[in-house]
Amino acid sequence: MIVRFLRNVCFVIAGALLLEAAYRAGLYLKYPERFAAFRLDSFTIFDRPMWRYDSRFGYDYVPSVVVDASEISNGQVVGCSTSTPVNAQGNIGPAVPDYDTADLKIALFGDSFSASATADGVTWPSVLQDKLEQSTGKKVRVLNLARDGYGVMSMFDAAAAKVVEVKPDLVIFAFQSGDLHDARTWRTVMGSGDDVRLVTTPENSPNPPDADATDIELLAPSATPEWCESMRQRPNAADPILRQMMEKSALLTRVKVRADIFDLRHSYLFDRLFRGDSFASQWAMLGPGTNPLLTVSDYGLDPQFVRSAHAVMASGIPYLMIHLPRGSDLAEHHEFLRLAGTDTLLKSVEAVTNQPVVRMSPYLDVSADDAMKMCISPSNCHPTRFGMEVYGSAVRKIVLEHMK
Repeated sequence: MIVRFLRNVCFVIAGALLLEAAYRAGLYLKYPERFAAFRLDSFTIFDRPMWRYDSRFGYDYVPSVVVDASEISNGQVVGCSTSTPVNAQGNIGPAVPDYDTADLKIALFGDSFSASATADGVTWPSVLQDKLEQSTGKKVRVLNLARDGYGVMSMFDAAAAKVVEVKPDLVIFAFQSGDLHDARTWRTVMGSGDDVRLVTTPENSPNPPDADATDIELLAPSATPEWCESMRQRPNAADPILRQMMEKSALLTRVKVRADIFDLRHSYLFDRLFRGDSFASQWAMLGPGTNPLLTVSDYGLDPQFVRSAHAVMASGIPYLMIHLPRGSDLAEHHEFLRLAGTDTLLKSVEAVTNQPVVRMSPYLDVSADDAMKMCISPSNCHPTRFGMEVYGSAVRKIVLEHMK
C-alpha cells in the first residue's frame, strides 16, 4: 500500500516536472527576448534626462529638452543621435498650442502606451484627435498628459490637479490592465557631473536611499555629440568617459532581470495558473523602484486615490475610463491581462469613481490573427503604428457614443 502510494506520488511529481519543462520550452520559443542575457557592454548613454522630479506627480517631462545619445556596443561607440522627445508643452507627441481655441478640448491621462511615439512623433492620442476632427467637422484638440510608468493611482493624482488648470470638455483615463496593480513611483536625478544618476523609487524624495533607488537610464553630461562622433570615428578603449560608463552600466542590471529557463527557484507554470502571468516571479526580482505593486487590494483603502477621484468628480467635467487591451491578450481572445486580483481592483476603481470602466473589445475592428501586429514585439506590446490606429479608431467610437 505504502509502496503504491509512493509510486503514485513519484508519477505525479515526474509528470509535473515534465509539464514544467515543456511549458518553459514553449515560453523560450515564444518570448526569446525575455530570456536573452543582458550584456553590460551594449547600452546607451544620454547626456541629460527627459524627466525631472515632482513631489505631486512622481515626475514630469522637461519641455523641449534636446537629448544627445551615444550607443555603445562591445566597448565601442557605434552610433550617435540627437532627439527632442518632449514637445514645448512638456508632453509626448505633437504639441497642441491652440488647445484653448478648440471646439472640443480633451485631456488624456495614461501610461507609456499613450506616451509612446513613432519616429515621426505620432501617438495614438494624436491619431484620435485627427479621427475625431474628421468625424465631427469640429476643431478637436487632445492634450496628451500621459506619462510612462504611471499606474491608475498616479493618473488620478495628476488629473485632480491638472483638469482645473487645462479646463477640458472631456477627460479620458486610458490604461491597460497592469496599471491597476502599479503603485506610485517617483523619478529623480541624483549626484552631479558624470556621477549623475537617474533613478526611479517608491519613495517621495529627491534623494532616496540607494536601497530604494533603481537606475533606469545612464547619464553622462560629458557624452556630448562632439565626444560621441569623435569616439565613433576613432575608437579609444582607454577613453576615461567610456571607461567610466562601462563601469556604470552595471547599475542597469537591476532593471534588466531576464527569465532563465534553468532557474529552479520558481515555477513558470504555477505563475501562469495561479498568478495569471508566467513571468510574475521574474518581475518580483526587479529593482525596488522598477515595478512596485500596490499593497492594497481595494482602491477605496487608499486615501490619496479617494481624494484625487473625488476632486476629479467635483470638477464637474465629464470623464471616461477606458481600458486598453494589449494586442497579445486580444490574440488570445481576452480583454484583460489575466493577473490575479485584476477583477477585484477593477471593481474597486469603479466603486470609488461611481463609473464603469469602458471595455474596448466591443469597439475594436481587429482580428485575433492581426492583434499581435499591434505589438512592437511578442514581449513588448507597446503599440506599433498599426496599434495606434487600432486604439485611436476604437476610442473615437467610444467618444462619439459618449457625446450623443
